[in-house]
Amino acid sequence: MDNENLVRSIKQLCQKNNITVSQLENDLKYSPSLISRWKDKSPSIDKIVNIANYFHVSLDEVVGYNSYANDDFLNSLYEQTSNGSAIWEDSKAMIKQGLMVKEYTRFYLPGVFLDDEYKETTYAISFNSGYIALYAYHIFDQILHPKDLKLFIQPDDDAFLVDQHYTKEELLKLWVKILNSLGNNAPDAVKAEDLKNEFVLNQSLLNGTDKISGKENMEDIEKIVFDPTVMKLLETYNKPEFQQLQKTVISPEFQRSVQLANKLQKYYEKMKNLDYGEK
Repeated sequence: MDNENLVRSIKQLCQKNNITVSQLENDLKYSPSLISRWKDKSPSIDKIVNIANYFHVSLDEVVGYNSYANDDFLNSLYEQTSNGSAIWEDSKAMIKQGLMVKEYTRFYLPGVFLDDEYKETTYAISFNSGYIALYAYHIFDQILHPKDLKLFIQPDDDAFLVDQHYTKEELLKLWVKILNSLGNNAPDAVKAEDLKNEFVLNQSLLNGTDKISGKENMEDIEKIVFDPTVMKLLETYNKPEFQQLQKTVISPEFQRSVQLANKLQKYYEKMKNLDYGEK
């Protein structure tokens, strides 16, 4: 969590709602100047939840991740990453496939080595004849908390990287979403975080089952499990051909083939129009 961004975001929420930070602290029964002290020490999650409930906003907005409101480009990148239509890949894997994603030399200069504990990680998507790439500089096992982030557009294989001039705070939400979209290709640190969250969730579910009286809950579950439509859906989903189709559709190679087909179609239409024009 970026503590300075958190405090700044809370102050902005107070301004939008025409109250002071002191009034917010008083209403929530927090000690005076507590929120300002969060710049140096992270608050507990329940205090952030209280503020979100107070203003009727999401947790993302309280911690300052909701920074895309007036940016169509970042909004589109985030949404397409969320719904799986933007497939991000490690730049090194893309280069092996012949896709020439350039390195960002601010993190690594010839003759100047990164600190042993730091590394550069880059994920990119190909679009038309170019690339959109997000570069991170981070400690090896802290990829979820990078020291710096940079977003570039590379218009084509031979072009230079064009900096989009976003701050690390503006890019952090997209970075986390990219890492969580990688599935089995995610870095080990991300998989470890997922496992930790799943363990906590599993424990919560186990604790919850002790409190369930049983009858009503089990009846609802049985209605879902034995619904013919649901059973038919699961039967279709588990068919090998459906699983293979799903893998094909979401694969980067398929996405690039679709993009190439679109280019060829546009080129064909253009040539067709030229032919008709000459006649």
